[in-house]
Amino acid sequence: MRLTTEVLTPYVGGQVEIQNEIERYIFRGEIAQVTVDGEELQVRFTWFAKGEGYPPIRWVKADHLDYGLSLTVGFTSISEIGRGSKSGSNRICIESVISNETIVFFPPDGSRLDPAKVEGLVLEVAKKDDKKPFHEVLSSKLEAAAKGTVRGIRDDDLVRMSTILEILYQGKMPADAAHKIAEDHKHILVLLSDPEHEDVARLAAETLADLRNRQN
Repeated sequence: MRLTTEVLTPYVGGQVEIQNEIERYIFRGEIAQVTVDGEELQVRFTWFAKGEGYPPIRWVKADHLDYGLSLTVGFTSISEIGRGSKSGSNRICIESVISNETIVFFPPDGSRLDPAKVEGLVLEVAKKDDKKPFHEVLSSKLEAAAKGTVRGIRDDDLVRMSTILEILYQGKMPADAAHKIAEDHKHILVLLSDPEHEDVARLAAETLADLRNRQN
């Protein structure tokens, strides 16, 4: 199997898991951007987490958001490995002799690590205002990130927006609260209208539509 940017683009919004059985480490993160340039794979993450323990007993926020890998012929094995234990599209697995890593691309409809379970990612925000319901805290943070984009969209604003939108999409809340969040934040689709921000805009549209249609 030959990897190209076009082959991996459908996995944007999904996740990548990177593990090394020899050095006993594991990372997981959500794909914001992925490119293949010649024999070099580059992944930019919306958020990235490191597993504590092997297998991990908990996940903590990782400081870096970029990952690169050489795809030199003869030193990597690339294959499509099916859906796994959950429903969804096929996964892609890369075995690297150079780094001794196994890298698995999970599609957006496949297995996911819930970012709300990553220590230090967004939950630290909730601790500052733990008298409010968590969805209200997230709504406030989404508004703050959106205001940041008015001054000019920066990568850290997009990362925060993507993370919060993902948690809102997966989170449970009363239907009336979900409807209010969808109404309060519908303007962010205008802020993300530039084609350069297509991935975040798509996530925002899907999340707001889901919240708007929630029922108790």
